[in-house]
Amino acid sequence: MTLSVNDSVLSYKTKSYIFWQCLCIIALDDWVRLEKQFKQSVEQYPSFADSRECAFINNLIQSKNSCDPSEFSTACKEYDQLTTLTPWQTHILLEAKKVLEVKDLR
Repeated sequence: MTLSVNDSVLSYKTKSYIFWQCLCIIALDDWVRLEKQFKQSVEQYPSFADSRECAFINNLIQSKNSCDPSEFSTACKEYDQLTTLTPWQTHILLEAKKVLEVKDLR
């Protein structure tokens, strides 16, 4: 990620790379790793902190930490209204929500 942040030609894509990376970590169901990587990304690329992608990932983390599937769904819906999620992003998030719902039932 450091190369992209420091290279002016690539820096405009860094926000997307961070977002995709976070979604991939969500797909692995590794929320501890996600929180660590998320914090590191915000520190390395401060302008990401002001993005809707950052707010979205942060909302997902909060809903996961509170074991609230409806909050997770609301975050996804609100983000999708502003920036349409791709089919693979939707799939990853639906799978994550299913896991969250199962954990919520316990």
